[in-house]
Amino acid sequence: MIRGIYREGVIHPTDPVPLDWAEGQAVRVESADEEVSDNPTDIDHWDAEWRQTGGIYYEPGEKERIEAVLEEADAIAKEFVRRRMESGL
Repeated sequence: MIRGIYREGVIHPTDPVPLDWAEGQAVRVESADEEVSDNPTDIDHWDAEWRQTGGIYYEPGEKERIEAVLEEADAIAKEFVRRRMESGL
């Protein structure tokens, strides 16, 4: 999903357009201001649509980069907590 801004009758992407999109390709646009429903029927419908998209596909090395960032964030958080515990805060 990419985000965009509607201005003067044209939707301008604020995120990079996926490289695999072809010129003239149909896309689905929804307002970011729409209220999210908590109706179980709506949730089931959304879940069914989401599952039709298939599995998650990573670019080569992408999954490893994500895992490395999460490991680094975990180490930073643990060090922060350790220092706070040692200082008595």
